Amino acid sequence: MLALGLLIALWILLIGPWPVPSNSDRSPAFLEQTLAELAATTPETLGVDQINGSLQGGIGTAVLSLPDPAPLAGYGDRKGAAYRGYRDPLSVKSLLLDDGADQVLLFAADLLIVPPTVAVPVHARLKDELGIQPHQVLFTASHTHSGPGGFAPGLVGSLFAGDFNPAVVDALVQAFIDAAQAAQADLQPVEIATDGTAAPDLIRNRLVPDGEVRPHIPILAVRSPSGPYVALVTGFSAHPTLLGPDNLALSGDYPAALERALEAEIDAPALFLGGAVGSMAPDPPEGDFSSRAARAEAMGRSLAEKVIQKLPELVFTSTADLAGLRLPIQLPNPQVRLNSRWRLSPILTRFLLPTRTAALNALRIGDQVWFGTPCDFSGELANDLALAFEPLGVQAVACSFNGEYIGYVLPDEYRELQSYESMAMSWYGPRIGSAFTRILTEAGHLLTRLPAAQQP
Repeated sequence: MLALGLLIALWILLIGPWPVPSNSDRSPAFLEQTLAELAATTPETLGVDQINGSLQGGIGTAVLSLPDPAPLAGYGDRKGAAYRGYRDPLSVKSLLLDDGADQVLLFAADLLIVPPTVAVPVHARLKDELGIQPHQVLFTASHTHSGPGGFAPGLVGSLFAGDFNPAVVDALVQAFIDAAQAAQADLQPVEIATDGTAAPDLIRNRLVPDGEVRPHIPILAVRSPSGPYVALVTGFSAHPTLLGPDNLALSGDYPAALERALEAEIDAPALFLGGAVGSMAPDPPEGDFSSRAARAEAMGRSLAEKVIQKLPELVFTSTADLAGLRLPIQLPNPQVRLNSRWRLSPILTRFLLPTRTAALNALRIGDQVWFGTPCDFSGELANDLALAFEPLGVQAVACSFNGEYIGYVLPDEYRELQSYESMAMSWYGPRIGSAFTRILTEAGHLLTRLPAAQQP
C-alpha cells in the first residue's frame, strides 16, 4: 500500500492532473512591464520621421534545397513521414527597404513556422554580416502544412514536424541569409504603394461557426521609378491546409498558387506573408475540382485576381518613413490543460514547453505597420488591431510566426471553449490575447507618432 501510494503521488507530481488556477481576471505580468518600457520610449529613439533621401529597395530569393530524406511538417497524423518530391518549388524571399536613415527587412518563407532554431542564428548573422539589427526584421512563414519539417527538437516539435534534423536547420538558415544578401546587393531607387483589398468569400472561422473572419489582403507594391515592378508583397489569414495530411509532396499550398499568378501579372517576385491565421480556415471557390491540388490552385488564383484588380489604383511615392521595434516578453508559466478544470503537472509542462521568452515586433513602412507575433495569432484579434488604426489612416497588418512559437493566441472570451485551438494549443494564460493586442496597439502608436491609446 505504501508503494502504491508513493507511485500515485509521483504520478500526480510529475504528470497530473493538477487543478487549473482560477486567475481568469488577472492580466499576465509582462503586460505592465512592457507597457512601462513603451512609455519610456520616444518616436525619436526609434527613428520615426527620420528620412534621408529617396527610398531604395532590393529583392532576394533563395530556393530551398533540402536534404533527402527529411520529414514534412504540419500534421501529427503523418507521424513524421518523409517528403516525396516537390509539388511546388519552395523558397525564402526577402524585401529590403532603406529610407536613407533606417532599413526594414521582410522575410516570406514557404514554411509551417519560422522556428527559433532558424531565427536565432539568422538574426546573429544578419547583424554580423549585413549590419541589420533584430528590430529591423520581420520573419513570417506562409504556414503551409506541406512544408519541410525536422526543424524543432523535443517531443512537441517531433509531433508536428517530425524528427529533428540539423541538416534541415542548416539549409533553412542559409536560405534566409542568401535571400537577405541578394536583397542587399539589389538595392536600387524605388517607389512604393500601400493598399489592401478583401476576400470574405474565401475564408471562414473554424473555431466559432458563422463567427468573425479576417478577410483582409494587404498590398505593398514596389517598383522602380521607370515603372517596372520590383516586388509585390501580400498575404492572407486562412490556413494553407487545402492539400491535407495525405499529401506527402512538398508544396506551398494555395499561397504558392497566389504568388505564381501575381508573378505572371507583374513579371517580378511576389511575397506571401502569413497573416493572423488563428481560427481562420480557407473556403475555396466552389467548382468541380478534380483534386485537392486543384482546389488550392483555384484558391490562390481567386486571391490573386482580387489583388490584380487593385493594381491600377495604386498611388506610388518615392519617400516613406521606415522604422522598427522589437519587444522581448517574459512569458508566464505554461499550462497544458486536459479540460477547463484540470491540467498536466507543471513539471511535465516545463519539459514539454521549455520556451520562457518571446517577442512582439512591428515595422512601419509608410502608412502601413506590419506586426509580428510568435504564434498562431487570432484573426479576430487582428481585426481589433486594424480597427484601432483605421480611423487614423494607418493600415495595421498582423502576421504570425515571427521566429518563435508559443501556440495559439485567441480572444480572451474563447479561453474555455472545448476545442483544439483554445484548449490543447493555448498554453500561456487566460488573458494573453488582450495583452498582446494592447501592446501591439501601443507599439504601433509609437511607430506612427500617434497619441497613446486610452485604454483601461
